[in-house]
Amino acid sequence: FYKSDEYDLYNRREKLEMYRFGRQIIEKERERQLKSYESRYLDNVLYEIEATIKPLAMSRMPDLMVLPGNESDEAKMMAEEVSKAVDTQIKERENRKVLGLASQHLPVYFTGVVKARWNPEIDDYVFECIHPDLIDVDYTCPTNNADDMQFVSQIVPLTVEQVVMRFPS
Repeated sequence: FYKSDEYDLYNRREKLEMYRFGRQIIEKERERQLKSYESRYLDNVLYEIEATIKPLAMSRMPDLMVLPGNESDEAKMMAEEVSKAVDTQIKERENRKVLGLASQHLPVYFTGVVKARWNPEIDDYVFECIHPDLIDVDYTCPTNNADDMQFVSQIVPLTVEQVVMRFPS
């Protein structure tokens, strides 16, 4: 579906990646399109412009608030404590790194993916930024909301050894 002439998503991503990371000169040299007198220097303004996106996004992190279900003092106190815990976790350095990387993926790959995974070793969730090339989504969904999709899957590249270690029987 995404390789069709209408969307051509993978080629568009490849071109954007080439321009984003300043690989135009390398591509032209590889295809022998550069003349000997042409410059091998590239001032990648696009990289500089997009480098401002992350600080802007990270400086405006919203405060998450939990509201009490009723007007009792116990409910208000519990809502306040949960608000502090959730707000603190979202603003942790590790989670901000993940959000920053996902925001860098957005202009190049048209999507940024953050996956929440339960880690039993620390008895808490771990948030990971997944490369958009490793994600398949339901293309029949009429919206871009993941909750409306029938499936969102991650391609996990594993070696045979890793598969046998995970599933020994």
